[in-house]
Amino acid sequence: MVVRSVRRRPIGGEARSFRETHQVIQPSERLLAAAEVRYAEGAKLRDLAPELGVSRVRLADLLRLRGVRIRNASPTPDEITEMARRYESGESLEQIGGRLGFNGGTVRNHLTACGVAMRDSHGRPR
Repeated sequence: MVVRSVRRRPIGGEARSFRETHQVIQPSERLLAAAEVRYAEGAKLRDLAPELGVSRVRLADLLRLRGVRIRNASPTPDEITEMARRYESGESLEQIGGRLGFNGGTVRNHLTACGVAMRDSHGRPR
């Protein structure tokens, strides 16, 4: 009984329909520059993306290519390596976070995840 309710492929070689391909929209340089300025002023990606006719993710990628740092983004592997290097040279979590644009807690989370030994509040190894 259950097997009958399963949709079967049509017999007779009917062609399967495929999704139509869509053209990737590339916003003009002028529009990207305007979006970059508005993003720097505090506008959200989800508000800017529809105006340019792209998705939020695509807009974030386009802004990253222009050198814009996306707010609330996770640190890159290079930034985590830099965090570890600075921490091992004696800088505090807050100092590292301030220099690289992250919260001290974020720095700590990423350092412990990659196995860096934490110091206590007086700078001594734990």
